[in-house]
Amino acid sequence: MGFDVESDHEPRLVDAKAAGIVDPLAVKQWALRYATHAALTVLQVDQIVMAKTAGGPKLPKQQAGHWDNDD
Repeated sequence: MGFDVESDHEPRLVDAKAAGIVDPLAVKQWALRYATHAALTVLQVDQIVMAKTAGGPKLPKQQAGHWDNDD
């Protein structure tokens, strides 16, 4: 069973086998594989962008030694 979304009025149930609609398992496996690859690529790019430092003002350099060694 499946939905006929190209119906004139509204989607209706149809017998996919009788309508000649064949969706092989290999197509679904490749679709899931490509979708997973795309999601991982987006996450990797996001991780790279978040790892870069922001272009704000630079902090002043600290003096050598401990800050309380003025005595």
